[in-house]
Amino acid sequence: MALASSCLVPATRATVEPEHHDKLDFGFLLVPLGAAIAGLTRLRISYSAYIWTSVGFFSCWGMLGSVPRFDLVIFPLFIVLALIGARSRAFHLGYVVASSMLAALVMVMHSQWNWVA
Repeated sequence: MALASSCLVPATRATVEPEHHDKLDFGFLLVPLGAAIAGLTRLRISYSAYIWTSVGFFSCWGMLGSVPRFDLVIFPLFIVLALIGARSRAFHLGYVVASSMLAALVMVMHSQWNWVA
C-alpha cells in the first residue's frame, strides 16, 4: 500500500545540532598555557619546550574544538599540576573540586548530545 506524498507527516523529532562551546574550548587552551608558564621554573627544558610547542600548535589551528582531547597527551601538564599540588594543599583541593565539577558538567553535556570531546 503506497502513501501519497501529501500524507507524509514531517519528522517531529528535533534535529540535534552540535553547538560549539568556544569559551569552554578556549579555557582548555589556557590550562596548558598556564602550565607552560609555571613549568618554566619547575620542569626540565625539554618538558617545558614540549608544552610550549603543543600550545603553539593548538592555538594556530583557528578551531579549538579538539583541544580538550589534545590536552590529555601533554604529560608535562600533569607533572606541573602535581608539583603545584604537592606544595599547596589548597590548590590540590581546589583542583580536585574544580575538575570533578567540570567532569560532571561535561558528562551532562555529552549525555544530551551537546558537546563531544
